[in-house]
Amino acid sequence: MQRVLDVLPDVAVVSLYGQTEGSPITSLGPNDHRLAAVKNPDVLCTVGRPVSGLRLQIDKPDRAGIGEVLAAAEHLSAQAADGWLHTGDLGVLDADGYLRLCGRRHDMVVRGGENVYPLEVENVLSAHPAVAAVGVVGVPDTRLGETLAAFVVPTDPAHPPRPEELGSFARVTLAGFKIPHYWYAVAELPLNSAGKVIRATLRSSHLERQHSEST
Repeated sequence: MQRVLDVLPDVAVVSLYGQTEGSPITSLGPNDHRLAAVKNPDVLCTVGRPVSGLRLQIDKPDRAGIGEVLAAAEHLSAQAADGWLHTGDLGVLDADGYLRLCGRRHDMVVRGGENVYPLEVENVLSAHPAVAAVGVVGVPDTRLGETLAAFVVPTDPAHPPRPEELGSFARVTLAGFKIPHYWYAVAELPLNSAGKVIRATLRSSHLERQHSEST
């Protein structure tokens, strides 16, 4: 998006966040994009602020302020008995009311009592030049309950990045408990029809590999 704004500075850009059950929920309008272009690029990491007439709430936020995104408005079609649409998405609101999405609720990993959001880890690893695509998933761990496994599609299949290199790269940005314990180089990631990573398939692949190594 930053590149789009650089190349097409006079184009009015609008980004919307919503779901099949109701859309839009938030909007990042032309003025927000212009603000990002000249002053605050971090705005582009958000999905904007609630649209007119919509109430938004972060349910049961953790210490970082991350919780499930709840929304209520007349144009939403699947509100629960409590009056809220439970999106299943995890997010956090900043001081200016912009919503940043952190992943899906069922994707969250609890590693030794610490919450880890695979999307955050994926975003950091994706910035490495040797990584064409990456999927991160929670997998069982005897000591911690869960730990992380990263499936990396290398930019150059003949020279995949070393796990130590990727771990050091991620550690600049992420806390140590967010660094994957298992690393796999793969030709491609399993994707559904919407182009989203099928994490259950990654988890099964990890379990199969671990079983093969132990027998």
